Amino acid sequence: MPPAPTQYRALTEDFRLFAERLGWPPGKRFPKALKDLGGGDKAIVARMKEGAAVPEKYIRALVGLMRNESTLSAYFTAKRLGGIETLTDDDIIERIAGPLTPAPAPPPESEDIFDKGIVGIAEVFSRFVGKLVREGTLCRDEKDVATAVAMIFATVGRHVTRDAALADAEAITAAEAIIGLSRDAYLERAVAWWRKAHWSMAFAVVNRQRVGCSCVLPLTDDAYAAVRAGRQLDYELTADDLAVPSRSFLLEAEAERSDADYPQIRKRTGRQLHTLLLQVARLSLPESPVPYLGCPIRILSFAGTPVNRARLLKLGFRPTGNRLPVHNLEILELDDQGTSFTSLAIEGLRRRITLEGDARM
Repeated sequence: MPPAPTQYRALTEDFRLFAERLGWPPGKRFPKALKDLGGGDKAIVARMKEGAAVPEKYIRALVGLMRNESTLSAYFTAKRLGGIETLTDDDIIERIAGPLTPAPAPPPESEDIFDKGIVGIAEVFSRFVGKLVREGTLCRDEKDVATAVAMIFATVGRHVTRDAALADAEAITAAEAIIGLSRDAYLERAVAWWRKAHWSMAFAVVNRQRVGCSCVLPLTDDAYAAVRAGRQLDYELTADDLAVPSRSFLLEAEAERSDADYPQIRKRTGRQLHTLLLQVARLSLPESPVPYLGCPIRILSFAGTPVNRARLLKLGFRPTGNRLPVHNLEILELDDQGTSFTSLAIEGLRRRITLEGDARM
């Protein structure tokens, strides 16, 4: 009799996020358990954690390992699924994994976390809050700032030409034409911002790869009012318009490597959103932290592209009715007195940074 065909399953997103927070089995035990079943290595473990459909026997091995770990029991308690001591492995698998499929499947990397709005924030917060500092996140010198600016201009160029495969050099030329400012001139301004507020320029990093970057400017109240009213061009702001700490921000730019260069969109956008929230958290953190509700944060941005506008609306931004001078871009604002999920996520990061004692990096 021929062997039964291999069946595949993927862990549910809900369980994976829970395990990210509370912990997976120790690194060495997991691959060893898979090898004892005739296959499996660190790559399989990583794919399983990311949501790929893998041979069901590996999901079963995970259950065997986690029966004596607190994470699995805590998950079933939190979700009111019963005590795991009364359930068979099959019962547990049915609750933490999706349906059987006849073929393997990659993790859902084509999903844009920004498109999930507040649900995306919840996911990013739960996955990354314990990993606040990644090597390379902060722009450490002017060379890093130049790399970030090049990424920003390349992203703008690909968006305005609607050519996702456009080479960086051509994309940067296209961006200079639409912005009306050379990359070098913008870089001069960005370096001045960075010198005043180092966390204004930061990279989104996945596995030590820079997959995106963002520019977040902490503004004085006067500068914020001028930008909001449509009286002030963003790239004409100077270091004198910045204040650290601040409660008033301009999301100046969000950029990423091209889909062709880094096709794992889910990972990239998740880390981009996390980095953006982290920048605001750090730049708003006073020397002596005070209760968040005493200093609610407000953020401005502008709808440079339809994609950016849709992302901002899903994050809780609302139109101000004003437009950026010269380019006539719609100005949007998040000013919710600290009540939105975005604001609460930022506050959670602020408190975590304070607890970890690295707030002034």
